[in-house]
Amino acid sequence: MSVTRRLAAVGAAAALSVTGLAVAAPATAQAATCEAAASVKDGTYNISKRILGNNEVAPGGEVTTEITVKAGATFETVKQIVDYHPAELEPVSVRTEAYFAGGGHKWVDDAFSVLSPTATAVNSSGWTVALGHVTVRITYKVSEDAEPGSLLNDPSGLKVVYGITSDTVADDMGVCVKIREKNVVENVTGSLDGMGLGSATGSADGGSAGSQISSDPSGFVADVINQLDLGQMLGLS
Repeated sequence: MSVTRRLAAVGAAAALSVTGLAVAAPATAQAATCEAAASVKDGTYNISKRILGNNEVAPGGEVTTEITVKAGATFETVKQIVDYHPAELEPVSVRTEAYFAGGGHKWVDDAFSVLSPTATAVNSSGWTVALGHVTVRITYKVSEDAEPGSLLNDPSGLKVVYGITSDTVADDMGVCVKIREKNVVENVTGSLDGMGLGSATGSADGGSAGSQISSDPSGFVADVINQLDLGQMLGLS
């Protein structure tokens, strides 16, 4: 039977200095700062969770969470990593960096399992972590209904399942995504997608709409107009 250990996370702003002493910050203060990273230590394991890049994202955008398990001298393996995340985040893809016999450490595209609307798992027959590490990066799409100004941090934890050792669980690590307003590029491309004109926002060479607008706004608009089939839009063709 697996025994679960629940650990407290240490975030970048998890302590306040008061007269030279470290004092744990109130939960409300941690939430207000919207931490992008936190970590826990469980025996020989150091486990971290962070948001790659900027942890501010607009509704409908994407954000990537990275979880890394580092180990000391151990013959243990990691069989599953579970990310606990807000329901507003829907998993779309996973990449894993791990040790492969004969190939060393390398990144590979991986599969994921949706355990619940707030739990996404990446499974393995057993990643070797002796004096090494395993990292999973899960990319999520943010709900279009996410409210700008809100903080997505509930739940915010993880679970690591080992081959023999009891599980490591961190229920609330405080890692957070802040929802911002859409910028001009995101509003334009979102509106065109909603009208069924998403193909008009891509360039002939496969470049993104965002890069086109940024480099040549007037040219981008002209290209979109030129690609519109007005007859189809008006029901004449």
